[in-house]
Order: sequence, then structure tokens, then C-alpha cells
Amino acid sequence: MWPVKVTAVLALFICHLAAAQTNFFPLLCCSNAAYTNATISSVTPATVTVSWSGGGVERIPISNLPPELQAR
Repeated sequence: MWPVKVTAVLALFICHLAAAQTNFFPLLCCSNAAYTNATISSVTPATVTVSWSGGGVERIPISNLPPELQAR
């Protein structure tokens, strides 16, 4: 029985890691700028907060994101 439990725990862990990675972009090209190693840390109805390599943090209007990210 324990192999099933271990498999279930590993599957949940892998899903958690995969979900965490969806906010990371090696290159995030927006209409106003491009960000390398960018992470979207928070989302409001109008903006997203992006941090990127070099220590920068910026709040970006959702309308500046690529269309596929706007849909998400």
C-alpha cells in the first residue's frame, strides 16, 4: 500500500513544482519593454507585478502583456 501513497505524494509534488514554474519566463516581451528571467509575482484586475534579473520590480498594465498572457 505504501508505494501507492509514495507515488501520490510524488505526483502532487511534481504538479506543485510545475504550477510554480508557470509564472517564470526566461524572456518576457511586453509592448513597452522586454524582461529577462522575469517572474510574475502578483496579479490585479489591471496590472501584474514583475520582477526580473538585476533586481528590478515593476507594475505593468495587463494590456502591455502578450495576448496569450492577457488571456490567462
